[in-house]
Order: sequence, then C-alpha cells, then structure tokens
Amino acid sequence: MIAACSLMTLADTQTLTTQPAADTSTIHGAIDAFTEAAENKDPVAMAAFFYVQNAKDNRLALANAKRILCATAFEATVNGRITQFGGRDLAKNFGLINDDLDYPKNYQVQEHGDTAVGTTSGPDEQADWFKKIDGVWKQDITPPAPYTASERAQDMEEDNAAIQRIIDDVNHGKYKTLSQVRDALGQSMLNAAPDPMFMRDMRLDSEPQPRMHPRIEPKGPAPVNPTTPAGAMNRFVHAMQSADIATLQDSFYLPQDKDNACHAAEAHHAVAGLHLLQAAETKFTSEDSNRICFWVGVHQRYDLRDYTEDEWIISPDYPDLALDSAAEITATVLVNGQNITTNVVGYAPAMHRGSDGVWRLGPRFPQNARQTKARAIELTAKNAILEQTAADIRAGKYSTTDALMQELMPKLQRLGGPPNASGLPE
Repeated sequence: MIAACSLMTLADTQTLTTQPAADTSTIHGAIDAFTEAAENKDPVAMAAFFYVQNAKDNRLALANAKRILCATAFEATVNGRITQFGGRDLAKNFGLINDDLDYPKNYQVQEHGDTAVGTTSGPDEQADWFKKIDGVWKQDITPPAPYTASERAQDMEEDNAAIQRIIDDVNHGKYKTLSQVRDALGQSMLNAAPDPMFMRDMRLDSEPQPRMHPRIEPKGPAPVNPTTPAGAMNRFVHAMQSADIATLQDSFYLPQDKDNACHAAEAHHAVAGLHLLQAAETKFTSEDSNRICFWVGVHQRYDLRDYTEDEWIISPDYPDLALDSAAEITATVLVNGQNITTNVVGYAPAMHRGSDGVWRLGPRFPQNARQTKARAIELTAKNAILEQTAADIRAGKYSTTDALMQELMPKLQRLGGPPNASGLPE
C-alpha cells in the first residue's frame, strides 16, 4: 500500500525529542535541518522551523508541518495508484502545497540583522520571511490579520484530515480516476483553495480544454434571463451598474453562506469595485485604471460588457456547471506608449445552475461555512477602503497611480494575502 500521512498527534509533542541536524544559528543551517526533518517525515522537528508571533503553543507550526507531509503523501498515493504526476498537479491546484515556498532549500536568502527574506527564482518570484528567535532562525508563518493562529491551525487540521480520508479512499479503491479524486477534494470544501473571482476551473489535462477563439459578437439586446450563463452574467453586470444590491446578492452561488452575509458582502464589493474604476477613470488613463483594478482584485472595464453564450462550456458530465471557453474579446491596451487594439481572453467566471434553473457566479467547488464567514468580514473591511479610495481619487488626493497604489496596497494586504489572487485577465 502507498504510504499515507505519517502524522503524529499533539500528544506526541510531549514525548518526542529530536536532535538538530545542522547549526540552526545560521539560516542555511536551519533550512538544512528542516529539509532533513521533512525527508525523515518528522513533523515535530519540522515544526521547530516555524515561528508564529505571540503563539501560546506550537499548534499552527505542527499543523503546517503536517500539511506538507500530508500533501506529499497525497501526491505519492495518487501518482502511484492512479496516474503519474496527477497528484502533484492536484495538490498545487488546490493550494495544499507550494513547491517553492514549502521547500526552502533553493531559496536565495538575504539577511538583514535578525530578519531575512528568501526568494524563489524564475518569472513567478515568491518570498518568505525569516526571523532569528533566541539565536535560532525560523520561518515566519504568522497569519495576517484578521486571522488568528488558532483559526489558521484549525483550517489546516481540517484539510489534513480530509486529505487523509481521500488517501485512504484511493488506497481502498473508492476513487479510480483523477477526476474522481479532483471532485472529492472539491467536495471536501478545503480551506486551502480560495477563489475570489471564481476563475479556477480545475480542469484536468485529460479533459476537454478551452481553445482561444473570437467570441460571437452579440446582435440585438443582450440576454438578461438568468436561465442561461450569458443571461445571468448580463443580469449581474446591469445590477452592478445600477447598484441593485438585491439582484447582485441573488447572483452568487455560495451554498454554505446560510445567513447571506457573504452574499451581501460580495454584492457590495462589486459596487465598491465599480466606484473605484469610475473614479480612477476620471483621473487616469483607461489602461492605468484597468491595471489598478486588476491588482486590487475588482472588475476591469473589459468585464462590464454584453456577454454571449459561446463564452462558456457546459460538459455533459457536469450539466449544471459552466466554465469559460477562452473566448476572446477586442480590447485596447497600451504598448510602448501607444494604444493597440488586440484580442484578449475575456472574463467568464465559473457558474452553477440551481434547482430553480437560475445560473449564478461562484467557485467551482463550494466554500465551507467558515470560509464564507471570513470572506464576508474581509470584504466588508475591503469595501470601506475601496469606497474611501474612490472618494480620495475624485478629491484629487493622488497625482499618480504610483502614489495611489503605494498607499492602497498595504491597506489591502493587511486584510490577508495579495488582493489579486484571482486569475483575472490583465
């Protein structure tokens, strides 16, 4: 049988002692010690590498270590029993592991006194922060506000348990195809798979892939009947433009949001994003305004258009799910100081058809109740920032886009993670 997660319980931390494999007073020694612990599948020794500010215990550090081991075991199980390399792709797509950040052996490290930053190479450069605590270098995994260490630990513990169940099911033959494993991961409502703009389609290489093609330009009035994906999307755009909060709330597929708090926050977020775009367009070029919205994670001007049915694909295997077809729209972009008309893949979010026959925007796989609650809190704070920024732009506070972004981005990043983790077309 392929190895499952070799995870110890919290009680194990009371009895297990480990010896450092290297001199952890140097950052490279600390990374070597972590690497050896990971190779030995020793979560306690791995947890010693992590630092959480003001933590009362090592719960988050241990959960993070077990997350890495569990993801590694998941990859090995799927690769060994179903298809080579399939496990790795699923683990990455669902956010279970980040090969660059979770295995810091190949970091380029720059030290600054008792802090350091490790960066990855390549076009998608990423970074981790380190601190020297009591003479020992540790990776800082302190969650950003408003999340607490306890909340983040609970997220990881739930995900780890879900992954272990799926590993067991694969080993016992319950899942025999990669699509079955993918769907099991999705239905587990993992905390590690955020999708704020509903653009992560999770298609497998073995499934039909969208091919870029010029979309069929609309003729006559745009459909607004939400019983088709295009009609639902046009209804959403019209509601955004008229600040129709009730219709916007009804436009989202968030089945675990039982009190509708996340529906309301998403509706207000759509309007706040539009207000930011409109304000930016009064002061900056259309290209700069779109770029601001891209980095902030709200809709660009390209998105506020009439949609057509050929922008989505509905598979016979998933008749109530519509995914983007890679249809291209005509857009004007700035290249070397000149406006160029070109074709770009348009925004076409994942959509779900409910039992009432209405299509709604939402992530391919549902978020759990705690995710929707956290998302509602985050968006409520973000919406206030966006509305204030829009007012400040109109009041002439910012003379350049750089001045605007230098003030806005840190505010949004403090809400938790990069604002644009969305896949929005730039």
